Amino acid sequence: MSTLVPPSPVPPYGVAVLGSGPGARYACERFALHHDFAVVAELDPANSATSMASLLKNDLLHVMYFAGPDNGERSVGDLMSDGIQAGKHIVLRSGVVKDLARHGELAALATNGVLAVVEEPRRWDEDFLNAKFLIDTGKLGSLKRIRLATHELKFPGESFPNGVLRDLGLHWMDQLLAFVNEDLASCNLRRTYGKEGTVDDGFVAVLEFTGGISAMIEIQTTSLLSSRSGWYVEGTAGAYRNGRFYTRTDDGEIVDEPVERPTEFSKGFVGTLAAAIGGDPIARACLVSLTHAVRVQAVIDSLLANEQR
Repeated sequence: MSTLVPPSPVPPYGVAVLGSGPGARYACERFALHHDFAVVAELDPANSATSMASLLKNDLLHVMYFAGPDNGERSVGDLMSDGIQAGKHIVLRSGVVKDLARHGELAALATNGVLAVVEEPRRWDEDFLNAKFLIDTGKLGSLKRIRLATHELKFPGESFPNGVLRDLGLHWMDQLLAFVNEDLASCNLRRTYGKEGTVDDGFVAVLEFTGGISAMIEIQTTSLLSSRSGWYVEGTAGAYRNGRFYTRTDDGEIVDEPVERPTEFSKGFVGTLAAAIGGDPIARACLVSLTHAVRVQAVIDSLLANEQR
């Protein structure tokens, strides 16, 4: 079946939020508060097969946001496929679809006229945006080393049912691979476990890429240190840490200055999505493609395959 290319809509864009629980409610609130969007439906796909069929035929619907969980009679992947082929833009909350092959199939269905992207919440962190700006503009030169470490005590009642590597590490791996376009050459993983020992409560991941870039990410959720390093990025022409750009003068003096990036990088996900639907190429480049999500999941799988026990 060929993919339909919808006519260019004008704001407000109609959004359907699909899923249940706090994630779906939060998504509805965010879209409702943005002037470029209007929430036209909130459905739980597990109990709304008939409504889903009529939803796909609704000309007022432009965006389908999948908040999960993936527990209906038809998988979220199948419903996303139906949406893409009906000419609807697709947004998938990070972590809802974990199947690598399914991500790849869905990525192949997307066209220039139909967006199919993943919402990665940490993509709008100031620290990430600053580092990415310096990398993209070449101010750091060729990358050499990338580091990030977080040692914190999780909040009472906070849990990571899939383990810290998959529930938190996913977001940091996404950012790392947004910095590095090279293929993974080797990797090493060590996970730590709490008293129950069923899922990890922290990890250290060391990665080497084909061009010689090395990276290390350490996340601990049972530490009393309350310390976050943010991204440390070093290149041949400069370095980045905590919103500052470091360079060395011809006399050998190390100087630093604040990172000053264009304001268009600060719209947040909903604003960037609206601009991307309107055809803004910079906004489209800021969104996380399904192809990139496949790469992130593949690196996590490689780490698990090379775990030190």
